[in-house]
Amino acid sequence: MEGSARILGCAVALALLAAVARGQAAGARPQPPVPQAAPGGAKRDYQRAVAADNKKDYPKAAYWYREAAAQGNPDAELNLGTVYNFGLGAPQDYSKAMYWYRKAAAHGNAEAQYSLGLLYDRGWGAPQDYAAAAYWYRKAAAQGYRLAQCSLGLLYDHGLGVPQDYDKDAYWYRKSAAQDLAWAEGRLGRLYNYGRGVPQDYAEAAYWYRRAAAHGLAAAEYRLGRLYVLGQGVPRSYPKAAHWYGMAATQGNAEAQ
Repeated sequence: MEGSARILGCAVALALLAAVARGQAAGARPQPPVPQAAPGGAKRDYQRAVAADNKKDYPKAAYWYREAAAQGNPDAELNLGTVYNFGLGAPQDYSKAMYWYRKAAAHGNAEAQYSLGLLYDRGWGAPQDYAAAAYWYRKAAAQGYRLAQCSLGLLYDHGLGVPQDYDKDAYWYRKSAAQDLAWAEGRLGRLYNYGRGVPQDYAEAAYWYRRAAAHGLAAAEYRLGRLYVLGQGVPRSYPKAAHWYGMAATQGNAEAQ
């Protein structure tokens, strides 16, 4: 009896579908479309995620980032990549981080492009691939993203994924240093110190070391101290050298200790 009822139900459904098809063919009014998500739904979900994130409710934030990202919100895609990258509100998963960073990077998001490059650089979520890292760093660097500019300079410095090129190295460090990134300032100082990609200029090296040291970069503090010991680019001053060595040593710099 139950089987007969199911068969009868299927027959009725098929008959109704056939009637609808005949009616449409005869010019009958079409059925209304299936309701779609209301415009702005992704934006609202993203705002919910940010609100939860600000309250440090990371599982809830991850949920709403996922909802918004599924609707193609680029900022949510970026942040969901970060959720998986650092394991905030979801288990750490570099492969998923790469997936969502790639989605956001396709929208031209510079931070996502940099983050994707960094994962390739470190070999997290995919085999280490310096050429791929350089590709994504370059995309973000072209948009003025200072971390990508510095990271691309470092690849040129060491010839990783790109031919070693101190001129390009100096170019990208300078771009990043102009945005006050301590690591780039320190690296640019080192180039001037040793005359790589730029003419050797101890005064210029001291200038950039001092800028980086002002941010607390231990390596720059140590190197600035050494310039004071040697009197290169600055007047020789053992008290100033001791000051900068001490600053570097308190941060655990082995050379200063």
